[in-house]
Amino acid sequence: MSAEEEAGAAMDGEERFMERALELARKGEGRTAPNPPVGAVVVRAGEIVGAGFHPCAGLPHAEIYALRDAGSQAAGADLYVTLEPCSHPGKTMACTDAILRAAVSRVVVGCRDPNPRVNGRGLATLEKNGVTTLCGVLEKECRRLIAPFAKHIVTGLPYVMLKAAMTLDGKIATADGDSRWISNEESRAWVHRLRDKVDAVMVLAVNGADHARLARPFLDEGLPIFVDKPFTNSVSQARSLIKAAQSSRSAMMSCSALRYADEVVSVIEEGPHIGIPFGGCLCGPGAHREGMPGPFFYGIHTAEMLQALFGTGIESVRCEHSDREDVATVYYKDGRTPVLRFVRGCDESFWFSVSATGGARLAKIEGSSFYARMLRRVLAMFQTKRPPVSLAETFEIIALLEAIDRSGAKRGAKIKLATL
Repeated sequence: MSAEEEAGAAMDGEERFMERALELARKGEGRTAPNPPVGAVVVRAGEIVGAGFHPCAGLPHAEIYALRDAGSQAAGADLYVTLEPCSHPGKTMACTDAILRAAVSRVVVGCRDPNPRVNGRGLATLEKNGVTTLCGVLEKECRRLIAPFAKHIVTGLPYVMLKAAMTLDGKIATADGDSRWISNEESRAWVHRLRDKVDAVMVLAVNGADHARLARPFLDEGLPIFVDKPFTNSVSQARSLIKAAQSSRSAMMSCSALRYADEVVSVIEEGPHIGIPFGGCLCGPGAHREGMPGPFFYGIHTAEMLQALFGTGIESVRCEHSDREDVATVYYKDGRTPVLRFVRGCDESFWFSVSATGGARLAKIEGSSFYARMLRRVLAMFQTKRPPVSLAETFEIIALLEAIDRSGAKRGAKIKLATL
């Protein structure tokens, strides 16, 4: 056998062991955040004598499990690991320390760790202490495995996947909206496996009634989920969706970005100076959409501003309906009575005036920075599983919108809000 053939055979062996490490690493996909999925095997005399993978954040890394599995056979053996061993202690000891203690003679790595705290330091530490290293075996496959982690650790941004069933000519539904089924049982089963690997899901639909249907599969799988506004089209749908989230213990959040507009946040932060808001007027577009109750399409943004500024505790509402606008007087349990105006035919501008015990504020919502501010909170919710807007708050907004719609239909009758 020529030297070139011997080198090729040796590399085939390296790849065989690294492939096994990759198989192990994939067992942790979707469960290790904020850490990456990693697998490792200990090889002695051409045989695997230890194996492990990282199951979830807070538990030992793959190398530790593999070394424990190998026991005393790790001394003088080779360690194959899909990602460069970490060289800094965190919730667990540094993997380089464990490798040195086990007296491993050689470490084969799939790819370097893109984490700025590591990125070559792990390999350098091992080499400095006499351990032979080799990096880049099945590198492409190993990098693909940690792509979500790499994107976030380097840029601070999430790794986003868009799932859509699409026809060959680029359509996702027929002209009348029918989309069942473009996909088939095999592709839908694949999508379920894909969902199992992600940390969170965002569901988007213009009609809140669709959210009630689209969100259920993710809640059934226990995934954290952000539901775009409107959360639902009715109190009954909201109760059902909230019950599903509570049953599966899923973190779920829904809100309008206007809650985080600079002008709204500024008034909230001024709270100690201007006192408690007791009255005011909040105004926004009131366009209706076919198939959705009156204020649910655009009115939800104005309702979110109300809750952000005045808080929860609404008891009832009275709405006067006209062709030009809906004007709703909101009655809080503590006697405060702010007014909401939903104006049809206007541009997409929002403004508010707030009268408080220590002053007043008038503002028009400008710019769009609130979208980024909301997205940061959504991403934090995906990581911590603690929504900044509670489901009780979201339910009260849906109850308010439904009561406004009912009051307008009953020519201004005072309607009491439903409770969760």
